[in-house]
Amino acid sequence: MASIYTVWTTKGKAMAAEQLGPNNPITFTRVAASSNDYSSTDPTALAALTKLDSEQQKGYIAYSNVINSNTLHMELLFKNSDATQNYNLYAVGLYAAGSDKQEYLYSVTVLHDPQVVNTDSAGSTFGLSLNTIVGDATTVNITITDAGAITQTILDAGLSTKQNLIGYTPADDSKVVHTTGDETINGQKKFKTDPTDGAGN
Repeated sequence: MASIYTVWTTKGKAMAAEQLGPNNPITFTRVAASSNDYSSTDPTALAALTKLDSEQQKGYIAYSNVINSNTLHMELLFKNSDATQNYNLYAVGLYAAGSDKQEYLYSVTVLHDPQVVNTDSAGSTFGLSLNTIVGDATTVNITITDAGAITQTILDAGLSTKQNLIGYTPADDSKVVHTTGDETINGQKKFKTDPTDGAGN
């Protein structure tokens, strides 16, 4: 069996079938990460699940697009800062609500080789690509929040870390010759070719 695979729950199948009728959209409500090892669980038993055991943190739908009339592609994102403890990620649950507005476990994605998740507040994230089957991809509601986006604070922290790792120090702007503006250059500078003006003279 593949190292990562997704099982449609029994309720998820029923919701997709119901969605084929009029005015029955599916709303994907949340994503959850679990530390429970489902890798040896029979697919039939996985399909019967109504919730994931040992949920460790929430996830976000950072991006989605329609592949065809019955398939959605989603990019899921998890923030390490949302984890309250270090854990091994073995499964991801996608939850959805149907016409009755109640939330149900729609699908379960199982990882045979777990993702090690360490909690931190430095802006670390990890992601998962997921294709999911629906009755009608044009009547699916998905909320994409800015929690799944990289903020300027996270970007600055990442750049700072990278700079420290490679030993890079930004140039002193006062010691750089610029292409515009008036500047005074101290000392003698030698050119291999004669400088030209804007007309090429």
